[in-house]
Amino acid sequence: MEPLLKAMNDGTLQRIYDKYELWNDEQKRLTEVAQNWPPAAETQASRWANFHYYVWLLLIASWTTIKLACLSMPLAILIGLLVAVGRLYGPRWLGIPLEAYVEFLRGTPLLLQLFVIYYVLPRFTGITIPEFWAGVLGLAINYSAYEAENYRAGLLAILPRGQMEAALSLGMSTRTALRRIIVPQAMRIVIPPVTNDFIALFKDTSVCTMISVVELTGMYPQTIQRPSAADA
Repeated sequence: MEPLLKAMNDGTLQRIYDKYELWNDEQKRLTEVAQNWPPAAETQASRWANFHYYVWLLLIASWTTIKLACLSMPLAILIGLLVAVGRLYGPRWLGIPLEAYVEFLRGTPLLLQLFVIYYVLPRFTGITIPEFWAGVLGLAINYSAYEAENYRAGLLAILPRGQMEAALSLGMSTRTALRRIIVPQAMRIVIPPVTNDFIALFKDTSVCTMISVVELTGMYPQTIQRPSAADA
């Protein structure tokens, strides 16, 4: 602060501000701020008096993170399962667009997909999605591609492979055989990779900060800049 005090005392700072028409009465307070810097020990200690306030803000942000993960993951699993079943047991023509869906989502960044959902779609459709639900939708769509591959591998890993034919020979429809025989076995097989994906999704909720979702990662810089409850 010594250079600032020197510039204030010899008028250099005021001449610079006057040149760009920025000098006003508020600038005169710079002298007082410079003379009182660094803050007194009491000011630093007062931050601890508001410790509970910052903890409460972080708890709220943590709850937002948990909601993002717990709402988007079941939706991702549902979409991924439908995509996997469609690729393996659906009409042949359906396999190509579903494969393109998976490869496109796995090959593009999550951040780009969030931007498209939150900024681009409202511009062209006129439908505005709240930032929280845009985050849920973006995470669910992105991870549905990974879940589709998990479930496709799980469905292909079911042995013996003649279970579908056996079910059809007993009079079951393909939908009933999938619901009662094939998919329950695949669900058990894919538990480890799905759990890993949930952990990865939980960490990827931090990307939602870029579309103004105030979750745990986004709250940290705000607690540094936010005035305390006592100052508010």
